[in-house]
Amino acid sequence: MISETQYYVVDDGDDVSMECSFHADRYSMFDHPVLWRKQQLDEFSQINILGSINDPFIQTNRYEVSFDASEPRYELRLRISGYLTTLP
Repeated sequence: MISETQYYVVDDGDDVSMECSFHADRYSMFDHPVLWRKQQLDEFSQINILGSINDPFIQTNRYEVSFDASEPRYELRLRISGYLTTLP
């Protein structure tokens, strides 16, 4: 599997769409899930399991995960809205 390195520079309140793109002969998200993790200092929080957003992130209505499989290219995208639409 080959992944593509990407860097994101955003301002407070900006929307961001982060992509994890890779090439593979065969790929199953269920056998090898791609996970997004948030790191703040020494604390790590897992944002998703497959295409589902975990608590407390789901409560903010700011996160959306999508997966596109066009073998041999695969792309998992995490979109984060820059503002809260509801309060947890």
